[in-house]
Amino acid sequence: MGMNFYFDESFHDRKITYKNGKVNIHKDDACDSYVAVFIGGDINICHKLEKKYSLFEETQKRMFGLNQEHELKGITIGKKNFKYGLASFNKDAVCFYKEYFSMFSEEVYVQMNILSKTAQVIETIFSEANFSRGMFNKKEFLYSVTKALNNYRFNDILIRLFDEKGSFNNKKLVDSFIRNLKLIIKLSNNSTKKRLERDAYNNLIVMLNEVKGELNTSTKYLFDYEYIFDNFNSYNTENLLVYKQMDLFIDKEVSILKTASENKKYGSVTSCESTECWGVRISDILSNFIGRMVKALSEDLKEPPIHNKNVLNSYDFKTKKLLNTEWFKLNEKQFNLYKVINDVFKIRKNAMYTSYFFDYELLFSEILGYFGEYVSYEKYQNYSIEEHAELFNTTCCRAIAERYNSL
Repeated sequence: MGMNFYFDESFHDRKITYKNGKVNIHKDDACDSYVAVFIGGDINICHKLEKKYSLFEETQKRMFGLNQEHELKGITIGKKNFKYGLASFNKDAVCFYKEYFSMFSEEVYVQMNILSKTAQVIETIFSEANFSRGMFNKKEFLYSVTKALNNYRFNDILIRLFDEKGSFNNKKLVDSFIRNLKLIIKLSNNSTKKRLERDAYNNLIVMLNEVKGELNTSTKYLFDYEYIFDNFNSYNTENLLVYKQMDLFIDKEVSILKTASENKKYGSVTSCESTECWGVRISDILSNFIGRMVKALSEDLKEPPIHNKNVLNSYDFKTKKLLNTEWFKLNEKQFNLYKVINDVFKIRKNAMYTSYFFDYELLFSEILGYFGEYVSYEKYQNYSIEEHAELFNTTCCRAIAERYNSL
């Protein structure tokens, strides 16, 4: 029997650039994470899902006062609802997502990607590099470089990422990295909470000193869509899905359509307007939800960017960086919605893909799992919001360490 899969995305940047002192993916309305979603199944499953979605769409359009010609999208839910995750949701947002996620029966296939754009840039830059002693794990190296950049966004390093390729620029980039890392190690020396970070940065300095070969820096970096379809193909293989029986429907985006067509694995690849395709619309809502949750998490946990040495000298290295306690101020309906959403993702835990830089995907999965593990709202309320923030931090630190050790 044939299968249909519908694709959409959120926080799409065709290229990563540096202009007027800022990387485009660091702008207020942008995000380092690119989210891509495939939703589908066999023809009968898709027909059932289409009926559910049509009813959902009709109900929600009435609730939000939209006429039938107006498209229901993820952005129908206002941006402010995501500031502290579901704790910021108003009653309409709670109702919207409760009805939305209730449509996903176990038979519906959902494959998801959360990919760091910075990670793609770093992987490109060091693609031809090697280590003079050949004794380092390259994935660990790339992860550490990407994490340091995402944490601190050193301006003098970011500028050099977008230099023209050349051996002189290679040395400037590596030297700049080492100089900034040494300064962080020095300034945070009395901070207990930064001990593990200092150890990681000392190891990274050793690796940076061993880097040999050409660095592929460029004035701009085109986003590589092959990652999406490599992940989708891996998912299909793991689930024993037959490629040639599979028809893909993709929202109009030339680069993605071209990459899918060149893959030559699928029965057909069709470009379609979201207004004409229910499957693209249902994928839009999911990719938008994941993207905005990841954006909110990363915004809340990121350090201030380092524009110059003076900024770094005034850094607070002693206060532990925890998720804002506002994330944990949940009413019962918001808490129960977390449990509904977690159930959808928990049975699909192997359907979430990322790259060697896994922090965003891990944070998203862990925030759902954290609330999902509480049996009831009453049990959840046994802890203060401050205790929840600490417990969530401990959970994430443990999960990151385990994932890093498996690179």
